[in-house]
Amino acid sequence: MSEVRIPVKLFVGKLPCDWTEDNVRSLFGPYGDVEEVSIIRPKTNPGKGQKYGCAFVKYGAIQEAAAAIEGMAGKQTVNESAGPLQIQYANGEPERLGLPDDTEGVAQKLFVANVPAEVDDGELRKVFSEYGTVTEAYCIQPRRPGGNRAAFVRFSKKSDALRAIDALNDKFTFP
Repeated sequence: MSEVRIPVKLFVGKLPCDWTEDNVRSLFGPYGDVEEVSIIRPKTNPGKGQKYGCAFVKYGAIQEAAAAIEGMAGKQTVNESAGPLQIQYANGEPERLGLPDDTEGVAQKLFVANVPAEVDDGELRKVFSEYGTVTEAYCIQPRRPGGNRAAFVRFSKKSDALRAIDALNDKFTFP
């Protein structure tokens, strides 16, 4: 099975006005396939002193966008006077993708396929807990006797769920 690639856009705020598409691509490129960059510069308004623009960065896969947010949001500074860049999903993206906002108390539930019969809820929780706070983890019985089961794992934060998907999807096999 190949990785499911769902394109997603990020909003980037506090971007210096003199930055080019190449600057943005070089900053965001290490996190994945940057498909598109759209820079929005403020209108020239001499009295207002606007020094910063913004951009939209489109990644080829949600895991790449999540990695960029995790790696840079609130941490990456390109202009000391502006402070860290503001990096988040573009308006409407979480809803379009069926993901809740990344706020405390709002969970992200994952479906896990091909869980062997000998794996219990505790072992399932242990595997996924490496990627964040798991609030619920349980296996469901197979449709046919002797078949692999499925499971559900709920994280307290969307970013933790996305990190688990990126690390485990098509890469991890239960022992």
